[in-house]
This record gives sequence, structure tokens and C-alpha cells, in this order.
Amino acid sequence: ELEIREQKEYILELDQLYAVEMLNVMASDDVVDFFTQLPEETAQCYLKGMDNEEALEVKDLLAYPEETAGAIMTTEFISVKSTNTVSEVMRQLRQEGPDAETIYYIYVVDPSKRLVGVLSLRDLITSKLYEKIEDIMFINVISVPVDMDQEEVANLIKEYDFLAVPVINQEGKLVGIITVDDVID
Repeated sequence: ELEIREQKEYILELDQLYAVEMLNVMASDDVVDFFTQLPEETAQCYLKGMDNEEALEVKDLLAYPEETAGAIMTTEFISVKSTNTVSEVMRQLRQEGPDAETIYYIYVVDPSKRLVGVLSLRDLITSKLYEKIEDIMFINVISVPVDMDQEEVANLIKEYDFLAVPVINQEGKLVGIITVDDVID
């Protein structure tokens, strides 16, 4: 894996259209890390060339203050409704899983997108297909607010030995996740 400094050197050598295509397939949090190392006008030029949906995700992440949970989180995660069945969630994982940062934890949200539970992949695949997620999820979810300092997030992940931790906004809505590799970086 290349360090950000090396990525910067290589991408600045590439044809801009090719570089933008690479940025479109990168995880949004990695693009944000990369953009913070570039001059503002260079980053904006790449951002303008990116696909609208990808660019919007990157812009949203860039809006969070540096060194906060919001600034280092990724928006590529799996969330499901508590009323879904195991079978429905398995189908959803097959579709969305390849684009998610991690699928080891499945986050459960209510109709307002508020975080209400979490489910491990292990618990999901060992449950009966007709069971409702609300009957097998854990409701005592440890999460972090978007404005939490990244050092505090790292300590929490280390303390609980998490692979990822959900990030919520002031209304309790799930807005992202931080994986252990994000805090190590």
C-alpha cells in the first residue's frame, strides 16, 4: 500500500481523466485523505471531474473539522432495517457488500435512519432465514459522535478491540463508520 505522499507523486504524473477515474473507484475517506495533501485548486479540479455521487460524498466528508470522527469516517457501510428478515439482509449484502468498507458489522437503523442496533456477520449467517433482524440484533451499540476527536475514537476502538465503530450525528442518525485501519492511518 502506498503512503499518501507517494500517492500524491504518482497521481500528479497521470493524465487527469485517468486520475479522476481512479478517484471515482476509491473509498471516499481515502479520497479525502488524499485531497487534504493537495493544493486546494488541484483538489477542486479533480473533484469537479469526479462522478456527481462520488464528489458529493467527498465534499460532505471534507466539510467536517480536521481530526474529528466525521473527517476520518467512511460513508461506505451497510445499514438495514430492523424489520428486515435475515434472508432479505443476505440478499442486500450480496448486492451492496462489494462496495462497503466492511461487512463484518451490519448496522440497524429505524425509518428515520437513527442507529438502533448492530449485528455481526457471524450472527447473521447462523440465524434462520425467516428471523427478523430486530430479534437477533444487539441494541447496546457503542457509537461515536461526528465531532469526537480522532484520538478518542482510536482509544475506543483499541479498548473494545473493534474492527469498526459507527458514527452518528446530533440526531442519532447513522452517517458513517470508522474502521480500525482508518484510525491507524
